[in-house]
Amino acid sequence: MDIKMHEWINEKEKEEMNRFPSFRLRCRLRQLLKERGLTMRELHLMTGIRQTALSEMANSTRSTINIPHLTTIAMTLRLTDLNELFEFIMESDVRKQFAEDQKVIKKNGILPDQDEFLSSFRKKRKPRKKPTDQN
Repeated sequence: MDIKMHEWINEKEKEEMNRFPSFRLRCRLRQLLKERGLTMRELHLMTGIRQTALSEMANSTRSTINIPHLTTIAMTLRLTDLNELFEFIMESDVRKQFAEDQKVIKKNGILPDQDEFLSSFRKKRKPRKKPTDQN
């Protein structure tokens, strides 16, 4: 599913989407159904979710996703990981940047620009603790 911007999206969301325009969320529902020999209509009958909603999700034309729908689809298809239904698509330079950012996040909890942004909101709070090492 390509991420779509609507008039009701907030400025922070727009900023992040514009910062990483190649970052997309792809729904694998159609592929899953094909692998299992199911049709969209059959999934509709099994879940009670409108066929139109399922089709929009599979065709990447739906801009919002209903969590109860996701849960019902996952239970019906016996999915154990959300990655079976969705995957993030991004260009290699974005993937590389995210990998580097994840190293900083693992060490500090958040990125320096995020920390700087939040510092003005944290004036009266105690300093944020750094995450403990999970090893």
